[in-house]
Amino acid sequence: MWWVLPLAVVPVVAACLGFALLLAPAQLGFFAGLGVGAAAAMVLILIDSPPWHIERWRLGAEGEKRTAKALRPLTRRGWTLVNDIQTERGNIDHILVGPAGVFLLETKNLGGIVSVERGALSVRWREDPDDGYEAPRVGPRARALAAQLAERLRESGMPNVWVQPIVVLWSDFPQGSVQSGGVAWVAGKYLASALAARPTMLSGEQADEMMAVVRSSFGS
Repeated sequence: MWWVLPLAVVPVVAACLGFALLLAPAQLGFFAGLGVGAAAAMVLILIDSPPWHIERWRLGAEGEKRTAKALRPLTRRGWTLVNDIQTERGNIDHILVGPAGVFLLETKNLGGIVSVERGALSVRWREDPDDGYEAPRVGPRARALAAQLAERLRESGMPNVWVQPIVVLWSDFPQGSVQSGGVAWVAGKYLASALAARPTMLSGEQADEMMAVVRSSFGS
């Protein structure tokens, strides 16, 4: 969109020069510099302000990186993590396999104050707690992707596998960790400790077999 920048710059410089010519011709140089400076500031603002869909993608990518980093204590202990998996039903942020089982993780990096009631995500703004929005599809999407992964594992000869969907929240989430609507909702800072505290469900060999299926099924 570089062609837009001259359209934003020219009116600012022209306005400053016009003001100088009409009211202060002796200060033409000063006002010319003022116009160029204001135009340069406007250009920097425009460049640093991407469209909302680009900004939303950036925030999402940043959240996924934070989740991967938060899980390092587990991966150092033998858990296996795969990130950013493409499927026919959409993108899966993370699949984690370890002694506690198989987990499908969806990461959300949201502003505002987040809460979960009856499986639905709600966001309220700090400046106005009465204002915000609801995100009712987050939980059902995580459950559907987890069911898809469980189906793949069953088709590969693992009939009793259960995949736990988890939504990781990098937000102000006072509840910290809650099970609601068949989904575990966990603040990012508690993620590793919450998973480590779960009981052992798989042997090392079983975990390796399941992760091998995950990699072969999704090309990871």
